[in-house]
Amino acid sequence: MNNQLQSYISENLAKGASKETIRSNLLSTGWTKEQIDPVLYPQSEQKDIPTPTSSAVMGSVPSLYVSSWLLRIGLAFVFLYAAASLSLNPSEGEHFLPTFVTMLMPAKLFLSLFGIYEIILSLWLLSGKWTKYSGLLAALTIFGITSLNLTDFSVLFRNVAIFFASLALAFLPPSQKRK
Repeated sequence: MNNQLQSYISENLAKGASKETIRSNLLSTGWTKEQIDPVLYPQSEQKDIPTPTSSAVMGSVPSLYVSSWLLRIGLAFVFLYAAASLSLNPSEGEHFLPTFVTMLMPAKLFLSLFGIYEIILSLWLLSGKWTKYSGLLAALTIFGITSLNLTDFSVLFRNVAIFFASLALAFLPPSQKRK
């Protein structure tokens, strides 16, 4: 088995693959680090073995930065668009409200306040501050809207995607400052 491993590593290094990529590929196919590392890294390189949080496994800092930005811009757009739509035509959102909300306050007042909340949430998402929490709050907001409107398929299928995008943002590893 060691010859098969040595052959795979030699062939991929000759093709220009990085050691981190080769190691990641081998780990994903069932090889253990105890089998891979002695063959891939000579004794002098043992201190440079990538850890599970390295860019070989988690992605590079720039790609995390771009991913975070793309998710935050997309989610902020969703909430800003909804707030603008409610502001321009408040009666359009009234049929989404459950009865208990309209018993507590007038629908137009609630929708105006909710529009303000959506704008604040959008700005928070765009700020990039505490993205774990803004992502979780966005997911919770979409979950609430969706669970109260399960029979409206035109809202449901989009909101499921927005919900999971919000969770993706919340669970992205924190990216370090760009150098």
